[in-house]
Amino acid sequence: GGVAVALHGDEIVVAGPSKILFVDARTRAVAATVDVETGASFDGGVGLAVAGDVVVVAGPRRMSFVDATTRTVVGEVGIDTGAHADGSVGVACAGDMAVVAGCRKLVVVDVATRTVVGAISVATGASFDGGVGVAISDNLAIAAGYSKCCFVDLDAISVIGATAIDVGSSFDGGVAVAVSGNLAVVAGASVINLLDVASHDVVAALDISPVARYNGGVSVAMFRDVAVIAGATCLTFVDVRRRRFVGRTRITTGTSYVGCVGLAVHERTSTAYVAGTTALVAVQEIKNACLWDYDDDGGCTACSIM
Repeated sequence: GGVAVALHGDEIVVAGPSKILFVDARTRAVAATVDVETGASFDGGVGLAVAGDVVVVAGPRRMSFVDATTRTVVGEVGIDTGAHADGSVGVACAGDMAVVAGCRKLVVVDVATRTVVGAISVATGASFDGGVGVAISDNLAIAAGYSKCCFVDLDAISVIGATAIDVGSSFDGGVAVAVSGNLAVVAGASVINLLDVASHDVVAALDISPVARYNGGVSVAMFRDVAVIAGATCLTFVDVRRRRFVGRTRITTGTSYVGCVGLAVHERTSTAYVAGTTALVAVQEIKNACLWDYDDDGGCTACSIM
């Protein structure tokens, strides 16, 4: 199964196939639990994002909207991502627009009206049971699966590019996407690809050693110039500007080697939150993983969590 994590103020939002948990970031106590419909099975994975005070969670066949202040479901809409119930989808939000990507389709939803405004076929290479990541950069949605990264113009809702990638995952594995400046960061089980958002070209492929098994799933988030990649048992840091591995710390999420964890980074407190099947892990002082000082071996002299 797969879970997703997002932040809303001082709360950590954790979503699974049928529930959303609101967790107080200071006390780590569960403040509320909300039942949601996503169309995902217990083995499926969901995507999660926040648009203002609305939490958007989606699975392969359904998107739900939850008011983060009242902790109530305020709407639902049916979607077609092409994925089976055991598959995993990605969600990203920009303003009142939510994008959900599955193995075969990308769907654009108006969060304010809770309606689908468009959908487009995308070739991500993922299987029906595989996982897809998505991020938004200006008017572009960037969706990636096992072997392809697709660029979708959100104004026209049309595919304007598709680039072959290799991130070390199988077609059943999960892939994650983040954006850092003019780079799309696509992470898989053992490699991250950096793609130029304008040209759609792969400009670097960085070995991150196994973060997950080839058919497992990962999540990625940016902290300044550092990509934070989460797998079931470890958190890995890669400086995308200098294009080099920074460090790694072990975590325990309760997720199996083929499961997928959720990740969110709180920049102000320099904390990464990783959620798995049974545990929510807070990794503090991740700013120490930023490579400001190199030793003779290329390691980090300031890092406390190598």
